[in-house]
Amino acid sequence: MSRVQNLKKVYDNFFVQVEDLEIPDTGLTVVQGPSGSGKSSFLRILMGLDVCREMSWIFKEQDLAKLRPQDRR
Repeated sequence: MSRVQNLKKVYDNFFVQVEDLEIPDTGLTVVQGPSGSGKSSFLRILMGLDVCREMSWIFKEQDLAKLRPQDRR
């Protein structure tokens, strides 16, 4: 299980906020919502393309949010 906490990002006209989310390590996880709801922004933050300094993303006892985008794999 991986856990995302304190993901908060303010953009010009909206914000993305995820207080606490558990993501299973197996199977397929889907991010679903209407157009403009922040799905792509959420994924960009997880990938490290958009900066979110307060966020933690713990996977296998490592905080992926502290890694450079190319090291997150």
